[in-house]
Amino acid sequence: MSAAAGKSTDGSPGVRRLLAVGILAFVFFLVARFPAGVAWQIAASSLEDVRLSGVEGTLWEGRANALNIAGVELGALQWRWRPSGLLLGQWRNAVHIEGSGFDVEGDIGIGVSGAWSGSGIAFQGALDALIARFVPPSMRPPVVMDAALSGRLDEIIIRDGVLEALEGRVSATSVEIDGSGAMDLGVTLVSRDGGLEARIDPEAGNTTGLEGRVVLMPAGDYRLDLDIADPAIAGERIGDLVRALGSQGADGRWRINWEGRL
Repeated sequence: MSAAAGKSTDGSPGVRRLLAVGILAFVFFLVARFPAGVAWQIAASSLEDVRLSGVEGTLWEGRANALNIAGVELGALQWRWRPSGLLLGQWRNAVHIEGSGFDVEGDIGIGVSGAWSGSGIAFQGALDALIARFVPPSMRPPVVMDAALSGRLDEIIIRDGVLEALEGRVSATSVEIDGSGAMDLGVTLVSRDGGLEARIDPEAGNTTGLEGRVVLMPAGDYRLDLDIADPAIAGERIGDLVRALGSQGADGRWRINWEGRL
């Protein structure tokens, strides 16, 4: 009788469930307390273009003093795990990047297919600081430009290094070019054949008189289709450039249709 009782107790479904719960709880504890610095050392070899320094915290929540992507210093990084991402087959984190002159906050994740995605990514910064940080000297505009930028990416998906989907918006307020009067500009961002298309939104408080679009493809090919009522509104030097590159239509507006490769 005692042997039968022992058999029914040790092998009962209730005991097995308790053992399974105990093992899962132990694994969960190990993962939750797993140091982010050790995890980064393991993952760094597969993320050649990404560099982190001063990593602290755990996989669940932590920070890095400096984030560098493709040789560009972005600033301090903080993250917090989003368990809801598992429902989408993703490891997803709420991230906050605080750089010099700009700030980015939103959700970023990677799926089982290796595709990176983001949503609700809000950003703001000063145009002159962003140009100094991200634009190589040889590609910087030959004029003094300043503005307060803000925007939001509702969706972005990057697969195998190619932009697959993008939807967002950027607003520039108090835009000044070579000391011109302050202007406002709204731009809608969408993906286009693996590249990026920026459409100037005439309804978004646009005081520049500018309409049109700019398309940038992955290989560096670009196309500008711009339309402006008065080139002088953007300053004398920009006005001279528009008149030199564009043509004036019968309606008095100036148009630029230009393509090339960066």
